[in-house]
Amino acid sequence: MEKLFKQYEGWVTKFSNKLEKDAFLKARIRLTLIYTGTAAFILGVFSYILYGSLVAQLYDSIQDKIFDPKLRHLFLDRAQDIIQSRIIFDDIIVLSFVLVLGFLLTKWTLKPIKESMDRQKRFIADASHELRTPIAILKTQVEVAMRKKQISNGEAQEILNDVLGEVNVLANLANNLLSLSKQTSDISKKGFTKISVNKILNESILKMNVIAEEKKIALVNKVESMESYVNGDSVMLTQLFFNILNNAINYTPVGGVITISNKVKNNNTVINIEDNGKGISHDKLPYIFEPFYRSLDSDTVQDGAGLGLTIAKSIVDIHSGEISIKSEENKGTNVEITLPLTS
Repeated sequence: MEKLFKQYEGWVTKFSNKLEKDAFLKARIRLTLIYTGTAAFILGVFSYILYGSLVAQLYDSIQDKIFDPKLRHLFLDRAQDIIQSRIIFDDIIVLSFVLVLGFLLTKWTLKPIKESMDRQKRFIADASHELRTPIAILKTQVEVAMRKKQISNGEAQEILNDVLGEVNVLANLANNLLSLSKQTSDISKKGFTKISVNKILNESILKMNVIAEEKKIALVNKVESMESYVNGDSVMLTQLFFNILNNAINYTPVGGVITISNKVKNNNTVINIEDNGKGISHDKLPYIFEPFYRSLDSDTVQDGAGLGLTIAKSIVDIHSGEISIKSEENKGTNVEITLPLTS
């Protein structure tokens, strides 16, 4: 008996600790109790009315059949006990069913919230990880400089250049996080205007061509001359094309080619940005739009914090469009963006 009690105590302690740490489980239990309490109140009122109605009907039915008052009273007391016991038993069965079903339903009800919380936790952890590296480098460089009794102008210049590089990394990360925060919040489309996608796309290609030429990468512009108009924000769409083109340039080797084209299909404008770079493996494709996710191998030099595609997808979603990526390792990547046209 003592062993069984200790085992029971261990289960209770384990469950209590889990409940303390798991906010989702705590919310499920609280919501289940609310469901069950509401059902118990409604069932109690209904049972009370039902009990009164049955007793009244029983009294009316036996009044003309049992003439002895004592016998009638004895019969009514016995019948009332049976009816009461039956109603209570049925109520317990129903409430048990509500309790179990409610607990199962709360898992389905709270699933989107749990997924959102998990994404938020991963995002915070990833952001902290991205911040840790440049901060550690800055700290190390400053500590090394402070330990030196004398620093030459050349050494000071080198340290300042390194510090500036890490500050730029932090500034870029902060800007991307701010941009992502703005685009994932509820944005009103009232400020959207009729915009020429061709114009923004051509301007983005022209600006990114400078970066591509430095890396000896050819940007092939196959944008159609016929204008395509969408309802949207020009700044966001410019950032969208900039992020996709920048990704393509970063992951395309020297001498590579990036082709940009568009077409009108089913009242949508479809933009394709295709490169012949390293490509992405099939097992990594489902995760490329997640914040801070890097699709390439760890030995590949990568600029940025892995937020470019996340921001791009959020912009496409805001414009009620779709973005998809097809890729094969060592063959290249094709990014397809679909935006609804406006009259």
